[in-house]
Amino acid sequence: MAYDFDKEGIGGLGSRLLGGRNAFEAKGPQLDPNAYQYGGQQGGADEAANRYRQQAEGAQGRQATQAQNVNVDYGQANQARSQGMQARQGQAALASAMYGRASGQTPSIAQMQADRQMGQAAASQARPPSGPGSAAWSPGTPSRRAAPVSRVPPRSSAPAAH
Repeated sequence: MAYDFDKEGIGGLGSRLLGGRNAFEAKGPQLDPNAYQYGGQQGGADEAANRYRQQAEGAQGRQATQAQNVNVDYGQANQARSQGMQARQGQAALASAMYGRASGQTPSIAQMQADRQMGQAAASQARPPSGPGSAAWSPGTPSRRAAPVSRVPPRSSAPAAH
């Protein structure tokens, strides 16, 4: 078979000399026509979208397990909540008292002490004296005040022996 240079050109000559095939006859690898599809199959993207949609709808309707269905004991939590509320009420009462004292609506602690001491002083001046020399005293009537008790032992007159 004669070589037709006009038909095959210089590349054809090289291919014949080196034992290769003609470039016009060469073919690439066979490609899967669905390889570009999601998941490698036709309709894969639609199938995945439907699956994800079903999962989303299921998630929207899902609820957590209810406590009464699993017998959860809230005793300690309720007790702690009750103690917290009692503490909060005590704090509110204290804050109210402090606000009342600061605004002059209730007497201050110093004012209450002064009132009590004034009452004691007035009461002590109002009662009649009951000691010797008073009209209400007689020798058999004990005095309101007891004699002071000495806590120091009496001294002995004997010299201390060393």
